[in-house]
Amino acid sequence: MWASGADARAEVGALYSMRATMLTCGNCAYEMPPRSNYCEACGTPLVGTPGPERLADEVEAEFLFMQVQRARVVLLLVATLQLVFGGLHAAEQAAGATPREFAADWAVALGVPAVFFFLAWWCERSPLAAALVGLVVFVTLHGAAAAVDPSTLATGLFLKLVVVTALLQAIAWGVKFRAFRAERGLA
Repeated sequence: MWASGADARAEVGALYSMRATMLTCGNCAYEMPPRSNYCEACGTPLVGTPGPERLADEVEAEFLFMQVQRARVVLLLVATLQLVFGGLHAAEQAAGATPREFAADWAVALGVPAVFFFLAWWCERSPLAAALVGLVVFVTLHGAAAAVDPSTLATGLFLKLVVVTALLQAIAWGVKFRAFRAERGLA
């Protein structure tokens, strides 16, 4: 699911080489070779063009951001699984339930996935915060379920560990991303 060290370096290298091969004019958006001083299309001077160090920093920041964005996939997976299995559970419980129990079961079956779908959407704007909130919500829900019925703790334990691990990795990448941007003065 996550890139290894060699894969990550190769991905950063590919991003850097793509970024470093062409310059884009700020006036007309024409792309040209990196050693140009003036736009070949409109003649605008290319002042303030970022140097190789700045480009490398921006590419590394993009790579870190992509790693954090993987939390979105995990949040969507959790939302989908909660929707499917929560719906099955609510349908199973509907036979002998009072109207109040029926409404509560379906509120949970639809409300919990809605929270995770929202977090996946939020992850586009603020991936670190969404991953952190997603982890807290996920652990709280399954902790509460285990407090009510301890047998639920073992149900789907492997999947729960995978989700928690993936969200923890996304949080770690998010912290690295935030520290890197602050250290390098990237906007």
